[in-house]
Amino acid sequence: MSVKVKLNISEVAKLLRSSEVEEEVHKQAKRIQGRLGDRYKTDTKMMPSRVIASVYSEDPEAIRDNFNHNTLLKAVHQ
Repeated sequence: MSVKVKLNISEVAKLLRSSEVEEEVHKQAKRIQGRLGDRYKTDTKMMPSRVIASVYSEDPEAIRDNFNHNTLLKAVHQ
């Protein structure tokens, strides 16, 4: 049995920019930041095609730790 699905591209674009998706993206970024501690920050932005979130640090020790141990990547996969 096969099923064909045709996406309504304009509705998908609306969904990717919706407040519900923005809340979820922000929540996930905060969850990752919570695993990392106070030296990391989050930022959520509305881009032309979708909402994005970043988890980053301006702290030199945290940057060095991430460089040496992939701290951010490990926090995403926990």
